[in-house]
Amino acid sequence: MIGQHTSRVAPDGRLLPIMEAEAKPLDLGDVAASPRLHALDGLRAAALLTGVVFHALFAYVMRPGEWAVGTNEPNLWLGWFVHYTHAFRMQLFFLLAGFFAARVVARRGAGAYVRDRVIRIGLVFVVLLYPMKLLINIAWIGAGLASGGLSVASDAAQLSLAAEAIDAIRTEVWPDIRLFHLWFLYILLILSVGFVAVRWAAYRWLPRLSAVIGKAAMRVGSAVCASRLAPLWLALPVLPILARTPRAVLDAPDRGFALEPYALIVYGLSFLLGWVLSRDPKLLRVLAQRGRVFLLLSLVTGSLGFGLDIQRVAGMGLPETHLLAAFANALTLSLAGLGWIGFFFATFSRPSRVMRYLADSSYWVYLAHLPLVVALQGWTADWPLVLGLTTNLAVTFGAALSSYHWLVRATPFGSWLNGRARSL
Repeated sequence: MIGQHTSRVAPDGRLLPIMEAEAKPLDLGDVAASPRLHALDGLRAAALLTGVVFHALFAYVMRPGEWAVGTNEPNLWLGWFVHYTHAFRMQLFFLLAGFFAARVVARRGAGAYVRDRVIRIGLVFVVLLYPMKLLINIAWIGAGLASGGLSVASDAAQLSLAAEAIDAIRTEVWPDIRLFHLWFLYILLILSVGFVAVRWAAYRWLPRLSAVIGKAAMRVGSAVCASRLAPLWLALPVLPILARTPRAVLDAPDRGFALEPYALIVYGLSFLLGWVLSRDPKLLRVLAQRGRVFLLLSLVTGSLGFGLDIQRVAGMGLPETHLLAAFANALTLSLAGLGWIGFFFATFSRPSRVMRYLADSSYWVYLAHLPLVVALQGWTADWPLVLGLTTNLAVTFGAALSSYHWLVRATPFGSWLNGRARSL
């Protein structure tokens, strides 16, 4: 098992200890039951860090007025990437949140888990929301003015960017408070605390019935996830929800504090699926075997969904194609979610200093990235696509990772975000 040691002979004849994982092929069964799942830590980081790329691409795929900096000639290749990742990225994040929630509750108890979520999710959201809104508004207005995608009234033109940003915040009326990218903290807190609270109350007041229902749900969930048709079965509950949305895909619920039922249902189902996966380690081994196939199929369904979305934008969409687009996007969600879990579990289960560092830093990087991304989009609006995008990503990741390393990681703020500092 990983963690036991053997030895190897150094050039000078000394015996050096090595991890057994270096001495024999990786046992995925042992990995699935180990205290720390490096692969899924890395996948959670990838879901957050891909969000930085996702937002950086908006300037090249969205129309002027839809984003701070837009274009009248959207790039189809980048548009495909945005559509594909948007179909599953945050659902995958909530699935992993449910997975790790079940492990923490089983190991430390529901009370410790709820306290951790309130401190590291809820309190972060409360403290950062308005400072982040101010920074994003400044960047948004500045980028929009610089690129010509935004105009202001003559009386507001004399104001500084900060004054205009503050004025935009003042005009918001509860509950329509723009959450920007921090919406995921709000929804995650509600789902995490709500799910555990309902589960605790059910087992407290209806212990026998809850135990029967819980065991039955776990058996059904495990059977569904182990099936070769798992992506199809998991897509079916999401299909009617996506079919009722204007674009046949779930939009980010970032427009205010009023809970959006469709988003809450889809992210709640993702959270619940993660809980099921955590309770049956053999499912990770099954997904590791099927991950690459699921990923290839997700590229096909993602391309179909993107093609149908282009038809919708061009005014050629029909009710039948809308339903087909919803089905394609629902399949992309399930295929890509399960596929990326299986791929990471099969490929990145060995401990890695780089993966560990990215996993620890990704939370801060995602929290901090958006004002810088938007400001750089305004600065590079007239640059060639490749140069502008490369500059944006290089500066954003460089600044965010540097600030994490020097200002966050070994500080009380870093402990607040990630728990106690851990050595690599």
